[in-house]
Amino acid sequence: MAIFQFVLDSKRYPIDLQDKDGNTLLHFLCRGKIDSKKNEAMNILLKAGANPLITNNEMKTSIDIACNLR
Repeated sequence: MAIFQFVLDSKRYPIDLQDKDGNTLLHFLCRGKIDSKKNEAMNILLKAGANPLITNNEMKTSIDIACNLR
């Protein structure tokens, strides 16, 4: 997780940068089984200011994906 934290601290890329489908890093982390490593990464992102309410092109937030909503 140290490398992950280093990249966030460098502020080289916006924390809520979206891909062509509108997904942020938080969207990707919320897919599939959430294990302790994913949970730790999500907590780091949220503490760094990531917005969990950003919607992707399918109008899903990272919370929707984590809960398999909509």
